[in-house]
Amino acid sequence: EKCPAYPTELVFALDNSYDVTEESFNKTRDIITSIVNDLNIRENNCPVGARVAMVSYNSGTSYLIRWSDYDRKKQLLQQLSQIKYQDTTEPRDVGNAMRFVTRNVFKRTYAGANVRRVAVFFSNGQTASRSSIITATMEFSALDISPTVFAFDERVFLEAFGFDNTGTFQVIPVPPNGENQTLERLRRCTLCYDKCFPNACIQEAFLPEDSYMDVAFLIDNSQNIAKDEFKAVKALVSSVIDNFNIASDPLISDSGDRIALLSYSPWESSRRKMGTVKTEFDFITYNNQLLMKNHIQTSFQQLNGEATIGRALLWTTENLFPETPYLRKHKVIFVVSAGENYERKEFVKTMALRAKCQGYIIFVISLGSTHKDDMEELASYPLDQHLIQLGRIHKPDLNYIAKFLKPFLYSVRRGFNQYPPPMLEDACRLINLEGENNQNDGFQFITELQEDFSGENGFIGQELNSGRESPFVKIEDNGSDYLVYLPSQMFEPQKLMINYEKDKKSAEIASLTSGHENYGRKEEPDHTYEPGDVSLQEYYMDVAFLIDASQRVGSDEFKEVKAFITSVLDYFHIAPAPLTSTLGDRVAVLSYSPPGYMLNTEECPVYLEFDLVTYNSIHQMKDHLQDSQQLNGDVFIGHALQWTIDNVFVGTPNLRKNKVIFVISAGETNPVDKEVLRNVSLRAKCQGYSIFVFSFGPKHNDKELEELASHPLDHHLVQLGRTHKPDWNYIIKFVKPFVHLIRRAINKYPTEDMKATCVNMTSPNPENGGTENTVL
Repeated sequence: EKCPAYPTELVFALDNSYDVTEESFNKTRDIITSIVNDLNIRENNCPVGARVAMVSYNSGTSYLIRWSDYDRKKQLLQQLSQIKYQDTTEPRDVGNAMRFVTRNVFKRTYAGANVRRVAVFFSNGQTASRSSIITATMEFSALDISPTVFAFDERVFLEAFGFDNTGTFQVIPVPPNGENQTLERLRRCTLCYDKCFPNACIQEAFLPEDSYMDVAFLIDNSQNIAKDEFKAVKALVSSVIDNFNIASDPLISDSGDRIALLSYSPWESSRRKMGTVKTEFDFITYNNQLLMKNHIQTSFQQLNGEATIGRALLWTTENLFPETPYLRKHKVIFVVSAGENYERKEFVKTMALRAKCQGYIIFVISLGSTHKDDMEELASYPLDQHLIQLGRIHKPDLNYIAKFLKPFLYSVRRGFNQYPPPMLEDACRLINLEGENNQNDGFQFITELQEDFSGENGFIGQELNSGRESPFVKIEDNGSDYLVYLPSQMFEPQKLMINYEKDKKSAEIASLTSGHENYGRKEEPDHTYEPGDVSLQEYYMDVAFLIDASQRVGSDEFKEVKAFITSVLDYFHIAPAPLTSTLGDRVAVLSYSPPGYMLNTEECPVYLEFDLVTYNSIHQMKDHLQDSQQLNGDVFIGHALQWTIDNVFVGTPNLRKNKVIFVISAGETNPVDKEVLRNVSLRAKCQGYSIFVFSFGPKHNDKELEELASHPLDHHLVQLGRTHKPDWNYIIKFVKPFVHLIRRAINKYPTEDMKATCVNMTSPNPENGGTENTVL
């Protein structure tokens, strides 16, 4: 096996601190020699193998072998054997050594998309500074350097490296006499790591339970920023939001991250009004990254006003955060500044200090010709972890920021730093005293605002409501347009107040809103609703997945269909007692059609995996789906749909107001089934079912799909062509806001334009009367 698999720049760092014995030093040197002996070493300028450098460190760091000190592997091994132990009284600072390697040793390395950078540190005792190690970890991530630490004191490194889920940031106990096992781990996941086969090293990042955050991006959108720079900043924000686990119900859930995007300053600020911030979207506007990115790319425009960071920061801390329910434990503000600020420096400093004293975490990204001192006053401490200054913006620098922020956000979730830090204790005490002494007049900076901005504050309210005329956003996929529902853009929800007369109902609610897994987060039902007053029962739904498991579906495609359903199950709040409870969602899964099925016989056109009352947890459903098998029969969608309505919904006790069937089709139904399908789907829609069809594969009939799906078709029909992973991700994300649309009764079933057609249809069964049902 060729090792390394890619051209590699490799640095070894030996511990030469005061408590390292000569025996321990020589043992470490011999381990490095053994490692190098097994590697393919780059010779001359041939861009293959590893190029090796070596440093030693204590409180400082010095070179032992430079890149240019050899041109043959034999020479390198000779130099290694000549390295001698030096007695010293200097303490250990591995964090400083890490930063020396990133900023100096790796400063002069070969470029190339496939060149890997690896640093291996040996730490033979207790580590003094955790903060410097955390800072170095952020720089490693930003520069694509893969570090490994052989350590006696593992804890601090395990904490710092915990953000990494690739397994390439490694902490290995200092090996005893038999080091083969630990060295094998170093070879597999660091030295010989092949990014084309990452699964052998993937590991799960650990996060505490209450680690969610509210994050506001405060973007310099003034005349300081050029058009190309603004476009690059939008790309940066779109990239960074992938690091968050977005709350599924941002208005009412206390779990999940929430993101807001604001820019400063709109042109109104030059007219001396209070319009210092434009709200692109707030914490409760969107519930997934796809919708946020679409807004950023399509709706986020330049303002070309004057930069007023202090006033923007004040508005954010006094309006955006306090007016949002269920504030998260961590409150983070990313400030992006691109140049001169049109405010007194003392005012900006005061605003930043006040925010930091209130527990806000301020991370500053400085682009262009900003003053270093001003940015340092703005950012949280330690500055090395909360301030990046790049000069003029360009793509590699933006990549640096995006990669730097991944371990930074992890450090916030793990609580590595204290906000506010102890060093601000006295300053924060003065801020609080000033607030108490000026309760009638407010702070001095409020007086300044009143002087600088006279007139009505009409702009802020206007901007909070801007862009909310339509509840849908258009998304393009493979040339087709689709509309995705944005709940919080449709209206300002009001809390639904419900009185529970029985303890049983309260117990059911408690069981429904806790303990369900949703991508590792607790998700609560959305108890907000408008228009009208409704009962809690109207929030829940009965759902049936009707899956094409016929011979036209490939085995890999069938696995992907099962994975799709497994993901979508997380959007439902499963009833704890599905047979008797009137609260909670219930789910059934059926596949069609069994081999040998014949029309007009007593044979069943579907295979029932489980019905609405079989399981009371998502976990049970997912376990069942893992064992479900493909049928490989013919396709009779009409008969399968009829059987589902007659046997899954009709006759089941406590039917929910919303009844949803997901029809997943890989192509056209059998010709003898077409008329049945047309009649059954029309009757279902007239009885209140809303049919949403998900079609994949090349063999489909557009007219058949449009007749099957409910209206509007933009909301109820998705056609993907041949299935592949990006398409499945698209439909998974599409379904989530669709479920919210059903819960909020945005569409009516049947639609107004169908009612005339439905007059001649058979009346609904008593069980269905007065209900609204949904087929997806």
